[in-house]
Amino acid sequence: MSEFTDKTLSRYLDAFQTRRAYHLDPQVHADVERMRGLMEAAERAMADEGVPVQTQRRVINRVVFGDPEGLEPVHLQRLEQIRSLAERAMPTADVWPR
Repeated sequence: MSEFTDKTLSRYLDAFQTRRAYHLDPQVHADVERMRGLMEAAERAMADEGVPVQTQRRVINRVVFGDPEGLEPVHLQRLEQIRSLAERAMPTADVWPR
């Protein structure tokens, strides 16, 4: 595995707070390992096709995080949008734990 893939998976586990589940839940572990395999295959395919490394990283980040810079997973952005809407609808209730 490339260092980039390893770091990307680490950021993914941290972003979704699934590092513990990765170690304890066989399904989460299998899902993450499947993602690792797909990322490695995509990196190899792009390298074989002569895609520049920076472009490869942007593509992998877009696939994993929904953003070419990999700053924040799309799922977390949507979760925050939903949380914000729920808090506006019920301002006195703490709808979801933070």
